[in-house]
Amino acid sequence: GIELTQTAMTHELGIFGRIFLMACIFLFAFSSIIGNYFYGIVNIAYTEKKWLENPFKAIALAMVFWGSVKDAPSVWAMADLFMAFMALFNIYAITKLRVPAIECIHHYLEERKAKRNPVFTKNVLSDSTGIECWDENGEVSL
Repeated sequence: GIELTQTAMTHELGIFGRIFLMACIFLFAFSSIIGNYFYGIVNIAYTEKKWLENPFKAIALAMVFWGSVKDAPSVWAMADLFMAFMALFNIYAITKLRVPAIECIHHYLEERKAKRNPVFTKNVLSDSTGIECWDENGEVSL
């Protein structure tokens, strides 16, 4: 575990090894918290249900506190559970996007076969409902 790694780093690098490992663990934990929080907030923004933001923030803050006071096996078990939820949501999204993705791939391959530079337009898709960025000329308007 971490104790063995910390002992090995201290043995080989002295006090610098201990400080380096501590900084690495802190940065990993901090970036994981910020990254997962960002994923959640962005996904809520796409649902257009702004009222979900404050409950999400409260739950995220509560989970950070809970994770800081509980034992490591419980924290890892909870993290695994929530990562499984995220994987299930991503699998659902991928299955919903498979048809447009296949249409885009076919269009791309046809354009390459015809020796043309492939340009994506929303007209390529059989259902372009909800596409706001690309116009009929392939121009991106943000």
